[in-house]
Amino acid sequence: MRGGWGCSLRELQRYGSLPTHSSERASYSPTEAPSRASDICVGLTLERRIHDPLLEMQAPLSSHLNLLDLELMHHYSTVTCYSFSVLPFKQNTWQDAVPREAQSYNFLMHAMLAIAAVQLVHARPEGHQLYKEAARRHQNLALRTSIQHLHNVTQSNCHALFALSSIVAMLALKFPHPSNSRSSSAPVDEIVDFFRLLRGVKTVLESASDWLLGGWLAPLLHYDWDPTLVPLPDDLRVAFDDVEARNDAVTGDLKDRKAYHFALRNLKIKFQTSKVMEEEPALVFAWPVGVQEHYISALRRHEPMATVILAYYSVLLHTVDEQWWAAGRGSHLIEAISRTLPPEWLPLIQWPREAVQLGWRCVVDRTPGCNSWRSLCVPQSISDDTGSGKNNMLQQDWYQADCSVR
Repeated sequence: MRGGWGCSLRELQRYGSLPTHSSERASYSPTEAPSRASDICVGLTLERRIHDPLLEMQAPLSSHLNLLDLELMHHYSTVTCYSFSVLPFKQNTWQDAVPREAQSYNFLMHAMLAIAAVQLVHARPEGHQLYKEAARRHQNLALRTSIQHLHNVTQSNCHALFALSSIVAMLALKFPHPSNSRSSSAPVDEIVDFFRLLRGVKTVLESASDWLLGGWLAPLLHYDWDPTLVPLPDDLRVAFDDVEARNDAVTGDLKDRKAYHFALRNLKIKFQTSKVMEEEPALVFAWPVGVQEHYISALRRHEPMATVILAYYSVLLHTVDEQWWAAGRGSHLIEAISRTLPPEWLPLIQWPREAVQLGWRCVVDRTPGCNSWRSLCVPQSISDDTGSGKNNMLQQDWYQADCSVR
């Protein structure tokens, strides 16, 4: 029965060990020969089939399947991909176009598996350690294998790099490096690392915006929102004025003072349009993408003024607390800042401390003829169902205000 799974007695007598393809040959000694005749028959048949010219044109055969990675990919495509945006057309892009792009770029595939594993760390406590190890392994591989591409952004790799940078931002926020975990200032240090990783978003946007808009991932760069900047609520405006006055009064270094002023100016813009983040929570990354490197360096040194400004960002971070990848980060950040900031600076963060504690967010005042927002402290689970006139805009425009000054 040479054409099937059977074999003759002569063939059994001929082979004293299980024949395999030469590249995967088993090393049995005469005394270690397989005891089951069926094993030999299978080996003979597979040897004949492996030499089939059609099979030789295909990928090498392997019986090994990484079931954990398959589980992670399944979770990504059925659960995780829907958590990056609440807009269906963007969810479809994360579910279909991003995995298709990842087939050509391993670093993106590793990033997808890493973010799925991180979500499972929190969703399935019984497998916490298993998923945590998988997340760290894929995260490291994604970063390591993407470096050479980040140094050479092209029309081919820019789409995968943009998706990677977005995923890495969420990874850094939810799954920070463990080295600082015992420090009292750990949340601040982790945010600094998070800011530095976000520089990849800016790099790709600046060098490949035209290519991105014409590629598979273009839907990720489009969204509908009302771009009108409205006045800040009175309490927040006064708080920002106090910070600006302290910056002008005590910051001696001109570069530091300008960097702080630039960061504050653009943070105000994000507060004036924070309503947008209800539909596009990932836009909470827009401010750190655009801050200057000089500000990040001051934050790394724990300069009080830089830390005060960060306290206000914690409020924006807290407004997207319902997203699994941001849960708890805003409150942890403001708590750490309150512990580490010198006492004489604490009055400047009274507003963000109270805002995070009470669940602040801006809602649009829809009184006819009124074009202003008001400050409300409401539970994060309460949603505002008011509508608004919207224009089709590019996400690049959201970043542009931050990227215009180098």
